[in-house]
Amino acid sequence: SLLVAVCYVQTINYPFVWDDEEMVVNNPLIKEWRYLPQIFQTSAFAEVSSSPKFYRPLQIITYLFNYKLHGLSVHGFHIVNIVLHIFSSFFVFLLFRLFRFGKTGDWLSLIYAVHPMHVESVTYISGRGDCLYLFFSLLFLLSYFLGRLKNKWFYSVAIISFSFAILSKENSVLVPFI
Repeated sequence: SLLVAVCYVQTINYPFVWDDEEMVVNNPLIKEWRYLPQIFQTSAFAEVSSSPKFYRPLQIITYLFNYKLHGLSVHGFHIVNIVLHIFSSFFVFLLFRLFRFGKTGDWLSLIYAVHPMHVESVTYISGRGDCLYLFFSLLFLLSYFLGRLKNKWFYSVAIISFSFAILSKENSVLVPFI
């Protein structure tokens, strides 16, 4: 986790770019708690949505929390993405351990943690949907397998994680088929 933090610490000052302007800076739904119910009725761009595509209420709710804690300071938004990636990398490590990959799994999880393919999702504030989706999908997989191998209680964590993954990004509907 320290290595991931070192890799991304310089990005904490990156400004809002592209979709960040629409999804965060100019999104009235993230500025007041009273808009919370509307978040579940709109697209990620705060448009009333008749189509289910780009339905990411959990992503917008995390922006609401960020806004309430730090206003429009980019630091808090970037830190949340980095922390989500650190936890996701840890979940990858735990999955490799669970399946007894040994040292190979340790190295693979390290490569996963610092691989440049994650740069866009972690550094781009609007990439939070990917960070959340991955976090909850990996938590779902880890909980599911722990439920099968150790304790059935983990199945409830898996169901909740999968529900949160769906509310984070549409692609997650495919995760159980993995």
